[in-house]
Amino acid sequence: LSRSGKTEYEIKKKLSEKNISEEAIEGVLARLKELGYINDYAYAESWIRARLDSGMSKKVISGKLMQKGIKKSIIDDIIENSDVDELSAALKLARKKIKSLKGNERENKKKLFAFLYGKGYNSETCMKAITALYTEEIE
Repeated sequence: LSRSGKTEYEIKKKLSEKNISEEAIEGVLARLKELGYINDYAYAESWIRARLDSGMSKKVISGKLMQKGIKKSIIDDIIENSDVDELSAALKLARKKIKSLKGNERENKKKLFAFLYGKGYNSETCMKAITALYTEEIE
């Protein structure tokens, strides 16, 4: 807990691995919540804020937080109320990636699409980012 925040699920899993009874685990979790050491909503908010500028898509953010045991309703609420602009994030990644691509425009567009799609962006966002990128280059 002291090194980095943990979700309720992560703490419960760790305590279960140490063969601690379910009753004791529930007591510990209740006490940690009471003291404010566990707050999945605050954890998710902080986690999302720290990763927004890294180019992570909403889909990837959501998946990673669900693996950490955060409820989908919490994730959706935070993402919905944040100023996540997926197109800007995808465009930022595309600008960075295009520097390493060699080949003609058609091949590079295919590679950029595959790259962005692999990062969790939907096809519409991928196409818009690529179109915006090539429009920028012409200007």
